[in-house]
Amino acid sequence: MTLLDRLLPSRRRAREQEALRRAGAFRLTRRLLTEDVTALASLLGALPPLERAEGEHEDDLRARGDLTRRALEGYDRAVAALDGAVDPHVPEHVVLLDSVPALLDDARWAHAAAVAAAAGEPLPARRGSCFFDPRHGPASRSVSWAPEGGTPREVDVCLADAHRLDEDLAPDVRLVHVGGAGYVPWFQVATGSSAAGTSSGWASALDAVDVDTRTHAVMDQTIQQLPNSTRSR
Repeated sequence: MTLLDRLLPSRRRAREQEALRRAGAFRLTRRLLTEDVTALASLLGALPPLERAEGEHEDDLRARGDLTRRALEGYDRAVAALDGAVDPHVPEHVVLLDSVPALLDDARWAHAAAVAAAAGEPLPARRGSCFFDPRHGPASRSVSWAPEGGTPREVDVCLADAHRLDEDLAPDVRLVHVGGAGYVPWFQVATGSSAAGTSSGWASALDAVDVDTRTHAVMDQTIQQLPNSTRSR
């Protein structure tokens, strides 16, 4: 048997393992984004009615209506993209999944802006969602932060988590249940995100985080447990 003959089965196994890893990451990302969509739906259901409040100018009401529609339309687009992204082996489905975080980011900002407008407050700055948990809503500022044993990097965080860090308290990090590993930070198991690697929304912050070798062990456990035993809180 030649060296090439011996290498071919090894390469085939490596390709199969990589395909399995990407499929597992796709399903995990889809599950997390489905939970994000559900959380956003609850927020949108509690938006102030589009009725002119006492002292509110017509132009302000119109602007608030535009923000509300933007939030609802962004939510609808995110749902449609998520519904169409079901097969990790179909490139078009991977692209659809990759589009969801940015759609959710925009819808969350529009929701926060509509709430601020209804209260007569300044609109929030246009940022992405909180790195520690996108369900916290739009980030208020950037902070220097590092995972345990990692190098400090700039991440965008919500106001509540910014206050926690200012007080030397732990941020409210989204945790994901991974089989026998228990609950771990989402950024440890979402590395690679969809099969293509997401380029926008909450997953883009992964590029700025140092992930140690424990991540790969956790990700392997995640893949083995999918799709039945992963969940987040």
